[in-house]
Amino acid sequence: MSAHGPDPGEKNEPDPGDFYPTGRLGFNANGLAWLKSKVIDDDCGELWRIHEDLYDLSGFVNSHPGGKDWIILTKGTDITEAFETHHVFGVPQKLLDKFWVKKATNPRKARFTFEEDGFFKTIQRRGAVILRKVGTGPTLLSTLTVDFLVVSFLLMLCLLGVYPSMPLALVTAIFLGLSNISAHNWFHQADKKAWRRFYFDLSLTSSRDWRVSHALSHHLHTNTYQDMEVSAFEPYGLSFLPVEKNSFMKVIQHGYAHLACILIYPIEFVKRVYLILFEDHKLLPENLLAPLQLVFLFLMTQDLAL
Repeated sequence: MSAHGPDPGEKNEPDPGDFYPTGRLGFNANGLAWLKSKVIDDDCGELWRIHEDLYDLSGFVNSHPGGKDWIILTKGTDITEAFETHHVFGVPQKLLDKFWVKKATNPRKARFTFEEDGFFKTIQRRGAVILRKVGTGPTLLSTLTVDFLVVSFLLMLCLLGVYPSMPLALVTAIFLGLSNISAHNWFHQADKKAWRRFYFDLSLTSSRDWRVSHALSHHLHTNTYQDMEVSAFEPYGLSFLPVEKNSFMKVIQHGYAHLACILIYPIEFVKRVYLILFEDHKLLPENLLAPLQLVFLFLMTQDLAL
């Protein structure tokens, strides 16, 4: 074990090609902390890196078709993976040239390559042909489904406030859970089309934080050391990387993982409150959606308590 993480040569460690990022483990792991660590590791200064070039995209923030967040959040990082995977139809080189500053002097940390004749670019070109015909983004059925789930949850929440009971609470929770799962499909969309991502905030989670951990970390660095949604469980004793596990963990890991997925919601809420009060996280309007539900239920049931 080195100061920067496991020695790739040690037995039972993951693929030695994985880069071990700064500040990878910790009970207060969150999306913004992951980005801050990436700024340190990628060493791009105040610029954005794409392949071997550095760009100043600060003047492109308001013009980015995908929205401001993707540009603002990734300042000072290597966005090669995000750039390649989120722009299926490509980006005109003339547009990039407007923001070019200089060549990068240090090698990229991520091991992914995007050669024109390589596997990814070949699949992407083939996929682009199909997507031009069928379109991109969620289908009408997907959109109607998530809207139905959210409306059903809100109706059940109102009924629960008027007629509090365990069966109603269970049905309300089911609709909330299904809404939460469905809303994550909008993490990957352009800001102006992705307002349904805020359905995710109806639970005790944050769509902004999970947008980072899911779209920028998990989807782009799946099952590597940079996959935050894998590493976030390790402080709690769960390891999803291909490492040797002792007999005890082999027996309980699957059940423990389901329990962890339940507990992660209140843990994330408490952690976010701490980060807002004592660190540099800002209180976002959508962060109030879950607490307001609790206030509503409290006020609606006061007469019963009295």
